[in-house]
Amino acid sequence: DTSWVLGGGWDESRWDPPGVLPSKEWLTEALATTKNPHRPVWLLRADAHAGVASLDALALAQIDAQTTDPPGGVIGRFPDSNTPDGLVKENAIALIASVIPKPDPHARIAAFKLAFQFLLQNGITAVSDFGDVDALAGSFVANSTAARTIWGDFELLEALDLENKLPIRVSAYAPLADWERTRDHKKRGWFEERTDGAGGSPGRVTRFRVAGCKAFIDGSLGARTAWFADVYDDDPRTKGEPVCDMTIYEKRVLEASRAGLQVATHAIGDAAVFAAARAAEKALLATRGSRSDSHPNDAFRIEHAQHLPLPVDEAAQLFAETGIIASVQPTHMLLDAFIAEKRLGQERALKGGYAFKSLLDRNVPLAFGSDWPIADVNPFVALRAAVERTERGSDAEPWDQAQQLTPEQALRAYTAGSARASCTSGLLGTLWRGGLADFVVLDSLEIQFLENDALPKVLAT
Repeated sequence: DTSWVLGGGWDESRWDPPGVLPSKEWLTEALATTKNPHRPVWLLRADAHAGVASLDALALAQIDAQTTDPPGGVIGRFPDSNTPDGLVKENAIALIASVIPKPDPHARIAAFKLAFQFLLQNGITAVSDFGDVDALAGSFVANSTAARTIWGDFELLEALDLENKLPIRVSAYAPLADWERTRDHKKRGWFEERTDGAGGSPGRVTRFRVAGCKAFIDGSLGARTAWFADVYDDDPRTKGEPVCDMTIYEKRVLEASRAGLQVATHAIGDAAVFAAARAAEKALLATRGSRSDSHPNDAFRIEHAQHLPLPVDEAAQLFAETGIIASVQPTHMLLDAFIAEKRLGQERALKGGYAFKSLLDRNVPLAFGSDWPIADVNPFVALRAAVERTERGSDAEPWDQAQQLTPEQALRAYTAGSARASCTSGLLGTLWRGGLADFVVLDSLEIQFLENDALPKVLAT
């Protein structure tokens, strides 16, 4: 059997002792006692911005001592050597992903159906889909292998919708590199109301739409690939770097904005967040008056916005003035709590990180999400994290208690806020006449459920 062994979820910061990174030698040792010690292995880190590959996986990807790091990517190497150690980060992941056999459409559909069932069980009725987590690396290149994988999945979702087999609503975001294809896509825009009712009257509302474009500026804090203005405290050799050409990124943001497309940008480090905000500002100034929207850039969303430039209030004001939506994931805070202060030092970690209250105080639209499968999909875990800012049962102090939200603020961010982030306000996220009846039935109706040890259970969707 020469099939690949695929997996992930490892986080060296939670190991005992913490901080020791895996290498290809670990996998060689683990495979040595199996029937086929030469099976290629690829294991993604929990944040999907790094992974470890076995010796045979590296060979299939033609990664060796002569292989140079691709733009925006890093191939880990043993000290004082060019020999790859098995670690692969950011855009270099595309080298591995390109040689992993792709599942056939039937297997993909089966996987989607399992995901739908899991989401519904957790009370999720609508998602923003940025594509297969294994295909995101390298999506900066137009019509890349990664982009083709993402578009292929979107075609499967569209087909399921046409067959009335899509049980949740999907707002799909294609790579920004393919903004022209996104602009011309027939499913671009709002969910459509079909004329399949009696006598040609309006019938079922579609559940798949192409909502806009997604781009990545940097990586993750855990992998030390998030882009900061200053170096990492625990590795002064790096401050992270952009995973894309920033000149091309800004050009594409402007072109997509002029075409009326929503742009979502992944930015975690303070330098990346600032760069995304400035790109949004430039697009706003260039397109004001050239589109029919009353506020031409109010749909620009920064994904994660985890570490704002200091002082935080000035950064939040820039968001507000530019109409940027902060699309954030409170559960990431629980994952980063183990490493943030070590990576960044106390001031950057605590004062600039996950500044939800500062954003709300400046009237910045705040949207919550899960970033699943990177973090826990359960929205109530995220709501509790936003309110308590520490993991339940942990001895750790709340992460900057001044940034705690009320349960009402958190719930609004995960409902009406999320709808605004996907440009579906009025259809989703609120219960009112004219909206879609996407209900979730819980076993608890009290907003103060977050104070209890047990989280609400989803009875029906």
